[in-house]
Amino acid sequence: MKVKILLTADIKGVGKKGEIVEVSRGYATNYILPKKLGIIATEQVINDFKSKEEAKLRRFEKEKKLAEETASRIDSSRLTIKRKAGEAGKLFGAVTQKEIAEAIRSQIGINIDKKSIEISTPIKSVGEFEVSVDLGFGYKAKIYLIVEAE
Repeated sequence: MKVKILLTADIKGVGKKGEIVEVSRGYATNYILPKKLGIIATEQVINDFKSKEEAKLRRFEKEKKLAEETASRIDSSRLTIKRKAGEAGKLFGAVTQKEIAEAIRSQIGINIDKKSIEISTPIKSVGEFEVSVDLGFGYKAKIYLIVEAE
């Protein structure tokens, strides 16, 4: 006798997470259910799963739209950071991703995680630099950073 199971994890040779599969009652009661790899697929369980998946999809679309809007707002922006510098424009320490994130927050008004800021080479001198910000979902923005001596 077969039982319908909604998989909550991938099971090799059976199916992937979110699929409804038919397995033997013994396999379900002895392996899948005790290890919490799936649950019996009642009408209520299927409806709950579908509504959670739809909510997850809406949240994903909302976050993607936010990333796109943020990318368009900060792309090609110019930021200015003032740092102490010695002779010949050499800084006392490199400009960090945290400082750039704070400059974006204060000068543009957008909160960016410092981990999403990509610096190709350490910024250790006065000048203009191009910094990339990875906003996720395939959206990247370029910011022009101007480092000035105090």
